[in-house]
Amino acid sequence: MVDQAQDRRIGHLIVNRYLPLKLLGMGGMGSVYLARDRRLGHTVALKFLNQTLKSAAMCDRFYQEATSCAQLSTRTNHIVRVTDFGSDPEGIPRVHPTFAMSISA
Repeated sequence: MVDQAQDRRIGHLIVNRYLPLKLLGMGGMGSVYLARDRRLGHTVALKFLNQTLKSAAMCDRFYQEATSCAQLSTRTNHIVRVTDFGSDPEGIPRVHPTFAMSISA
C-alpha cells in the first residue's frame, strides 16, 4: 500500500474537477480513491489505471470496464454507477485514465 502522506494524487485536482482525499484500495488494474467532485459537490470513488499497465490495449479494457459498469448499473442497484470517465493529462506525454463512481452512504 502506498504511504498516504507521500501519495502525489491526494490533494491535487484531477481534470479540474475531482480532489482525491484518501486511497481506498489497490488492485491488479488500478487504484481507487475517495474523492470530492468539486463541480457537483458530492463524494465519489475515483479509479485510476495502474501506470505499469498503460498501453493502448489496457486503456481500452479500462474504458470498457467503465462503459460496462455504466450500462449494467441502469438495470440493478448491485453494480456501482459510473458518473464520469476520461483521462487526466499530467504533463506530456503521460495520461492517467480515470473513472468516477457513485458512493452509497
